[in-house]
Amino acid sequence: YGIDRIIAELKYLKDKYHLELIKFHDEDFLLRPLGEIKELSAAYHKEVDLPFAIETNPKSVTREKVALLKEMNCVSVGVAIETGDPELRKKLLRRVDSEQDVVRAFTLLNEAGIRNTSFNMLGIPSETRETYRKTIALNRKADVQYPNMAFFYPFEGTELRRISIEKRLFDPKNEKSEYGNFYEPHLHFDNLTEAELIGMRNAFVLYVKLPQYYEKYIERSERSDILGAALRGKLLEIYEKTVWQNDGNFIDDGFKGKYIQELEEIMERHSPCPAKNEVTR
Repeated sequence: YGIDRIIAELKYLKDKYHLELIKFHDEDFLLRPLGEIKELSAAYHKEVDLPFAIETNPKSVTREKVALLKEMNCVSVGVAIETGDPELRKKLLRRVDSEQDVVRAFTLLNEAGIRNTSFNMLGIPSETRETYRKTIALNRKADVQYPNMAFFYPFEGTELRRISIEKRLFDPKNEKSEYGNFYEPHLHFDNLTEAELIGMRNAFVLYVKLPQYYEKYIERSERSDILGAALRGKLLEIYEKTVWQNDGNFIDDGFKGKYIQELEEIMERHSPCPAKNEVTR
């Protein structure tokens, strides 16, 4: 749409439905030329002036465009990382953005004070623990404010669906696989069980946002047993206090020792008791 059409529709919707926020469901919002974004920014600020959220790709994020977003009251930007493994990102997903592009994009958004979130996929073809760790590492390096992870789904008509079927990772005849549920894995790997993948997804935000001295507790929390559930509950409580309540920035107010002690007590309380002869000995 041209600028006039965009502004006219937004004004109509704002007045008719008393909107308070707008979400643009365009995954490449910033791909428009800089001149068009300047024109849109000025008209939007004058005629609409509502807070809004967009999605875009890392390579399209520039200092000039971020400044224009800030001027026109953009409050949230979602950026797709998808995987931190450069080979998979380039050869499998056909993405042109580099690690430097990703880091630059989030750095610019953080500097501008615009809330940002990353979109990451788990369970893509060739997924391993190592590719998962690389995705965590890239989100950490980029200092993503709110990282998000969902399971990959091989949509009909895509090259990745063909690859998934060809590698026998996906059975199109399996009714469960057709639901498109992003909270359960749809590909089946020899090296990763479904339970492991679900545990990895559940732990992803904790790995990214909590300091690495929590890593052993996060890793143990991936398992769906009593100890894993207890650790996950405490880690989520720590995340709530140190990250969520601080707008995505880790601040523990000097309570590191207290939190670590609480986690250690959970580990001790739920660890298997030694055998009777070991106690006697």
